[in-house]
Amino acid sequence: MDTTTTDARTPSLGAVAVTAWAYESAPDDLYSLDLLVWLVLAHEADERGTVILDSYQLADRTRLCRRSVFRCLNRLRERGMVEWEHIHGHHTPTTFHIKRSAAYAAD
Repeated sequence: MDTTTTDARTPSLGAVAVTAWAYESAPDDLYSLDLLVWLVLAHEADERGTVILDSYQLADRTRLCRRSVFRCLNRLRERGMVEWEHIHGHHTPTTFHIKRSAAYAAD
């Protein structure tokens, strides 16, 4: 059996490390749904903290409705945890940037 290949759903060690970092760096008072969105973004991020997803993909990965995802994203942006660049359109990908700060603003 070849152990060098991985299932498409198996995260790389880098993705696991970034997700662990995101969990540890999240403020204690972060809403649970905000934490979920934050962890999915961190898991999907490349080495520069960039994630390219459309809102439907993000909703699918978090298992939340799009409206809830947008609320979470706005709260994360208010705390300085994420920024994004959006090109208008329903299925147009958005480029998210994970901010790697030692401390995030409290509500």
